[in-house]
Amino acid sequence: MSWLDKRQQILGVNARNLLYINRYNSELNKNFADDKIKTKNYLQSRGIGAARLYAVIRSYKELRNFNPDILPGSFAIKPNHGFGGEGIILIKERRGDKFIAGGNKKYDWDDLYQECAGIIDGRYAVSGLRDQVIFEELLVGHDYFFDFIEKGLPDIRVIVFNLVPVMAMLRLPTPESGGRANLHSGAIGLGIDIGSGSTTYGVLHGRLIKNLPNGKPVNSLNIPMWEDVLLTASQVQQLSQVGFLGVDLVISKTGIKVLEINARAGLEIQVANFAPLKTRLNKVIDLEISNPQEGVTVAKTLFSKTKLTERPNAEKPIISLYEQIEIFNANLNPLLAKIDPHATRNVLDQSLAERIDSENLVSLKLAGKRINIPFEFVDLTKHRYKAILAGKFLGDFLVDISAKSYNQRKIDHPSPSGISKEEKIIKNIDRRIYQIDRQLGIIPRFKPINLLEEKELFFQNSNYNPKFIYKKLTVDLDEIRKEIKKIPHQVDHPLILIYQDKIKELNRKVALLEARGTEKIQYYSEKLYGSVSKAMYQSAVNYLNQHPVIEDSSDVFNTKKIQRTLNDYLAEKKLNHWKVKLSSETAADISVGRRNHIILKTGVKMSANRLAVLIAHEIETHIFRLENARLQAYRIFEVGTNRYITTEEGLAIYNQARSGLALGSKSLWAALNVVAVYLGRNKSFAELFHYLVTNYNLEKDEAFKICVKVKRGLSDTEKNSVFSRDFIYFAGYQAINNLINQAGLVAIKRLYFGKIGIDDLPTVAQLKNRKIKYLPDYLK
Repeated sequence: MSWLDKRQQILGVNARNLLYINRYNSELNKNFADDKIKTKNYLQSRGIGAARLYAVIRSYKELRNFNPDILPGSFAIKPNHGFGGEGIILIKERRGDKFIAGGNKKYDWDDLYQECAGIIDGRYAVSGLRDQVIFEELLVGHDYFFDFIEKGLPDIRVIVFNLVPVMAMLRLPTPESGGRANLHSGAIGLGIDIGSGSTTYGVLHGRLIKNLPNGKPVNSLNIPMWEDVLLTASQVQQLSQVGFLGVDLVISKTGIKVLEINARAGLEIQVANFAPLKTRLNKVIDLEISNPQEGVTVAKTLFSKTKLTERPNAEKPIISLYEQIEIFNANLNPLLAKIDPHATRNVLDQSLAERIDSENLVSLKLAGKRINIPFEFVDLTKHRYKAILAGKFLGDFLVDISAKSYNQRKIDHPSPSGISKEEKIIKNIDRRIYQIDRQLGIIPRFKPINLLEEKELFFQNSNYNPKFIYKKLTVDLDEIRKEIKKIPHQVDHPLILIYQDKIKELNRKVALLEARGTEKIQYYSEKLYGSVSKAMYQSAVNYLNQHPVIEDSSDVFNTKKIQRTLNDYLAEKKLNHWKVKLSSETAADISVGRRNHIILKTGVKMSANRLAVLIAHEIETHIFRLENARLQAYRIFEVGTNRYITTEEGLAIYNQARSGLALGSKSLWAALNVVAVYLGRNKSFAELFHYLVTNYNLEKDEAFKICVKVKRGLSDTEKNSVFSRDFIYFAGYQAINNLINQAGLVAIKRLYFGKIGIDDLPTVAQLKNRKIKYLPDYLK
């Protein structure tokens, strides 16, 4: 059925109100759903998860008497009867008397007071009448969604009717939506297959889209805890007795939480699912459903993906479960493809990557018809077929499991290729390590939140030792340690030594995070990254003495020119899914961020020389290695093996040094970091600062930055202790030069396999189908 035909079954506003809302939702139902406080308390008292309620302000008098000091460091402010996300303020932390929201926006209590007064005035209420202010828990989204959003909290809307979840949609916030999961503000809506929890279609501003901002297809998500999401939605309807109901939920770090219930839902969700709601409602209207569990079972039976074998159509080509396909413009012989009616994505074998230029869309011939489909590369070496085509993209074909292939050739169906027990175990280890490592980011948690204030104090009195404050940890380290302990350590697999070393590194990361704020950071950072020997210190001193500063006289580029140059280079290297993002919050002028972003400091200027070496450092090293890692069969090569970072940063320094461009004093900072880490073990912040300024003629601002890197992690920087990490740039650079002297540039090329260290090369060499697509020009 085409969308034009489906339009006849779309549930419009008038039909929704007349046939369902007015019929099944009384005024009492609607008022109950509109009152967030009442629904929150009612549902929580009956075992349904919701954000914790801190305070409610019902009048101007209560607002005047309210003491904001009773609130925790993070919280959300919401209107009780608001809708569409309007009037919500998310406070992520407090710094003294300042409340810090997203985008580093700062509020005084007077500012928040005025916002609360506006809520009480009814500015955001559905009725426009007086409203109440809610202070509640600030929910943090499940880690799974980090790759798909820049900021904000994704939520899921489920339409429930007769205890049956009939349709669902994931709403992803975007920068345009201001971090809100509101489609009218610019959020993305993704339809969800009720049976599997996989996303299907995508909509933005009322138009269907094929790809998400991170470049992945809209059908590439699999919602975690999906069965529990459906069951919670059905339980909410049973408890609330709202007959036609939209339930808005989030999957947070602490479980499934109900945001609110909606007695007037059901419009945009149809576009996101590319399916009319009226048809689904008619299927369940007369069913006798006894409980939420039965409602979920019925939903998954009725509203799973449509099978292609359901209705015969003589005009459609009949295909078997294995077919020969031809990929256009790839200079390939016909390939054997498996047709999987139940799959949700199309995949091609990694061995084809060099022959296919397209990033995520391929044109191929199947049964004499040309089709264009999205795809991903995976490892299919264990199978005779080199592609899997998902049934949801083959609507113009009929699948007959007894049919011969289109070209009437005899095809021997591959026997089920059993994955060995050892491979299953190693894949499970790989997945768990990836999930844990993503939670243990060190550098962001070692950034002082009061750095600007302490810098101002220091430059007023250069003998002052800054007192650093750090953001409260949002991860349960004890729980993570337990999870690490559960990971199997023994399995007969070529990569087990790499995983064993990585498990040890995860424990060292936990220990370092626990030591934050104390002098113990030196011990635990040296356990994690290594320490500076006297010989290395002397080598760095010699380097500084032998390399005089050559001033950079190249042209200076403004932010716009820098951004344009980076975008042009990304396009040239076919990395269009990477985006350059401006940020006022970043400390570095340029860095590689999560979710395919290059973070550029707002208002930054830099010389042509420096931009050239930063491209070599950030894109030709960090991004190239990451993109190659994503082609591999194991995700450990994406998060990085044990101490891969020394090789990573050493290779980055080598790549930028190859240019031979003059950079002024910036060409010496890797060696300066070694000196600072070595000496900082016996010097306070102020003593180290004066030593660097006096002995190396550094600008005061540059010396201050080096001292911050060396002393971050301490609360009292007067202590003779250091965070050792930044010596790795110089140490890695030395190691890369030694490797080239011993094995030549071919060894450097092998390092582009992924985020691996030099010591991992022998182990990685045992793997088949090592795919390296992105390389600097000098290695091609």
